[in-house]
Amino acid sequence: MAEYKLKTGKVGEKAVQTYRAIEDGVVSGYKKIENAFVDAFLEKVPEGEAAPVGSGVGQQATKGPLDLNRKITERHIPKESQE
Repeated sequence: MAEYKLKTGKVGEKAVQTYRAIEDGVVSGYKKIENAFVDAFLEKVPEGEAAPVGSGVGQQATKGPLDLNRKITERHIPKESQE
């Protein structure tokens, strides 16, 4: 089957150029904001060194939230109530 392409002409090309210029400006602005945030609030942890407790680094749950809730519940319920 033959492929077709829309005939955009000079107006279409100008629209695409304008869109790309706007897109580049938005992306560039976002990157500046993101870099400023990283510089202000985050610090790099050297490889092999553990992140400080409470820093949020490496604290992803390895078990589902139900397992975590079960452990907390068991810890806070008196042993008599668990039987």
